[in-house]
Amino acid sequence: MFRFLQRLVGLFRNLLSPSIDGVRGTPIPDEFRFAKLKWKIDRLAIDAWQTRESLAQEFTLNPSALPPGPPDRIIQAVLNHVRRVAPGLSVPMHVPHVEAGSLVDAGGQFKTPDGWARIKLANHLLSDRTAVRAVIAHEVCHYVLENSGIRESSVDENEKLTDACMFVCGLSLLFLEGYQRAATEHGTAHRLGYLTDHEYEFASRYVLQLRHDDSLVLATNADRLQRRLVARIPDKNVRERLIGFAQAKYPLKTDNEICELVIADYERDRR
Repeated sequence: MFRFLQRLVGLFRNLLSPSIDGVRGTPIPDEFRFAKLKWKIDRLAIDAWQTRESLAQEFTLNPSALPPGPPDRIIQAVLNHVRRVAPGLSVPMHVPHVEAGSLVDAGGQFKTPDGWARIKLANHLLSDRTAVRAVIAHEVCHYVLENSGIRESSVDENEKLTDACMFVCGLSLLFLEGYQRAATEHGTAHRLGYLTDHEYEFASRYVLQLRHDDSLVLATNADRLQRRLVARIPDKNVRERLIGFAQAKYPLKTDNEICELVIADYERDRR
């Protein structure tokens, strides 16, 4: 028995040890290496994308599509993009006030003094447009997550969740293009973000895979409407009667439109 346990321990040690030049151990799949990040992405993606139909949207925001001008115009464009690709999140219409200032060990900061959203950009990054856009990608996701009531309990985990949100919202190029820069004669080095380079690589690849494969098995719009209808009107006979009335009254409406009308009429009558 003791030898069997020794062999079993050795087997698990080899499975959990990364391979070196293909000689020892078995490579650990990224889904296990980055399991915590994967969990954050899965949870956010289900909330943000909601339905299978949303996967047909053009997903990744190309930095070249952003308007020229001050940061608030970029923020407006980013918010519009997130609103389109992440319909399940509560994306504010208001563009936060932007200010610049000195920040220690940070490229930006999101805060809501007196209930008004503000984004602060670090002075030392203002001359680097790609770095500013990377900071905006992160801080806008803070804004969206806060407005959606989504956050982690610890500051560090909440920052990592916000980093994951950038990828779920199609802002990967915006961030990866400017999140780090080596020192040159024209500027100092910087490195933004709360994940490792390998984690960013995984997040970028994994999110695109999720959208391509629909491995989250998202519901369709019709599925969601049916669930809402059953939740509002549990009695099957009542549902079918109301649907029949609506179909007779609006013969050109689609099934989804009929469901929405029935739900709206039922809720209005109960007020």
